[in-house]
Amino acid sequence: MNREALLAAPFEVVVEGVLVTVETSAYLNLMPTEVVDPEQLSEPCRGLKPLIVPVALRVLEEKDLPSGLVADSVWVIGEDYFWSARLDGEGRLDGNRIARGCPGFVIAPGQQVFVIVKAGDEMDEFYLRSSQQILGAVY
Repeated sequence: MNREALLAAPFEVVVEGVLVTVETSAYLNLMPTEVVDPEQLSEPCRGLKPLIVPVALRVLEEKDLPSGLVADSVWVIGEDYFWSARLDGEGRLDGNRIARGCPGFVIAPGQQVFVIVKAGDEMDEFYLRSSQQILGAVY
């Protein structure tokens, strides 16, 4: 999927009569870490996965998330970059998942980004966009 199509994704969709939204954040883990494998020193992220994107599917009413609905992929789109990853783990009933990865290019905290999430169930898939947010960091 291309950048323009992803940025056109809606903020909410109706699934089984329930309004579904996505809560996201994006941040860099810049905590000092020892690299154990010397071969990883030449890799862009030295074997680490500093970009972290938690994702939570939410419903706006006091209802449960529709059965079988899970998020499976995420895109982080900034002014000069476009990064995507699969969300890890099995689908969880609470709709919470996380992506971790090495973007493979220089990325700094404080930049404005959009996070777009692909979600679906056995019948359909759809894309949801978060509000624009600031890329955070932990040190």
